[in-house]
Order: sequence, then structure tokens, then C-alpha cells
Amino acid sequence: MLETNRLILRPFSVEDLSLLHSLHANEEVAKSTIDGVQNIKTVEKHLKNFISHQESLVIHNGRFLKKIAENLLVELA
Repeated sequence: MLETNRLILRPFSVEDLSLLHSLHANEEVAKSTIDGVQNIKTVEKHLKNFISHQESLVIHNGRFLKKIAENLLVELA
């Protein structure tokens, strides 16, 4: 997590589904996206995939690494 006086950046979690769906269901917001308006099942599927992906990444010394096994990391180019 990264926190400043005006911003908090943290990993996504399943608790974000309701807020994320409200954004993806908003027609005004959807005008600015590739996928357009999305139902909650679609948003949930994408959120779970994204969480799975973010859990496989590690930041070490400013470099992004991907877990490919329990004790094996590779650097992302």
C-alpha cells in the first residue's frame, strides 16, 4: 500500500465489487471505456481475474517480479 496526504493506493479486493460495479454500470462512465456498461457478474469475473494476477506480482527494489512457483520469481521486462 502507498499512502500520501491526498491518496491511498492499495491492492483490489473482493470488497471492491459493489463500488467497481457502480462505475461499470454508469452509462456516463461507460462512454469512456472499451467494454461499455457491464453487469455485476461480468465485473465480478474481471475483478477476480485481476486480483489473481495482482497476487502473482511482487515489487522488489523497484522491479516487478512474477511468482511462477512458491519459491521462484522471474523479473518482468
